[in-house]
Amino acid sequence: MKDVFELATRYIVPSIRRHLARELVMRGMVRADAARILGLSRSAITRYIKSERGAGIRLTKFSDVTYMIEELATKIMASELDENQIQERIAEITAYILSKKYFCSYHKRLDPSIDIMRCNLCPTIFISIT
Repeated sequence: MKDVFELATRYIVPSIRRHLARELVMRGMVRADAARILGLSRSAITRYIKSERGAGIRLTKFSDVTYMIEELATKIMASELDENQIQERIAEITAYILSKKYFCSYHKRLDPSIDIMRCNLCPTIFISIT
């Protein structure tokens, strides 16, 4: 089985960043500020916005995840969170996605040997965050 932590870092976090970067820019934040706040380069923000990065997982099909990311964008726009709190929230959203087994079908495509019906690794390790 492929390491779920490695997969989360490689696929889920970039998908969250993509959605978040698009949301911030759509709300009027300039790309340079979005890059600084998210700890990324301006070119990374541009690649997220153009779907050249982080487009592997379509988070929009999970309304609860979309809501969490939009809520995070609202707090960022209101300057309610510092960079550490933003990274913490991204990690919490990642854990939530894993705990809800939203990543399982994608994981199965990457590693056909796993039986996603029997696997409970993520819900066991990642406690659902509400």
